[in-house]
Amino acid sequence: MREDIPQIRTTKQLKELARTLKVRADWHEPDEQSVEAKIEGSHLDNAMMELSNKRFPNREFNVIILQDKKPVAWINLANLFAMGCQTWPDTGEPEKLGKVLLICPICSHPIYNHSQAEAQTCLEQADAILQHVHKALDGRIV
Repeated sequence: MREDIPQIRTTKQLKELARTLKVRADWHEPDEQSVEAKIEGSHLDNAMMELSNKRFPNREFNVIILQDKKPVAWINLANLFAMGCQTWPDTGEPEKLGKVLLICPICSHPIYNHSQAEAQTCLEQADAILQHVHKALDGRIV
């Protein structure tokens, strides 16, 4: 069942998954170990971090990692971006700084700390990432 698929919430878990799947630490050519991925969801966010299901089909974008066509783990796409920028805390939970905190999904810094130039850079990076994902999926979001 989908509920049994473990969620990757930390870089430590992602590194452990790489070892378990016997892929290289840099995840280069994972297809040589029959590892592939698919993206499910309808929008980029990491507020809920739940898998889509029949009852809630329009969840956030999540990457489902498969080996031999079987799901082995999943990770929220926005969290994966933050891990790639080395800004996602290894607790697996975003830090809270006060009552309300809006976090940039690209750099994971509080949005109120962004200068106009930083905000533009994050928007450009987000656009480039989404274009890359879209191109990799040939425009198909599953």
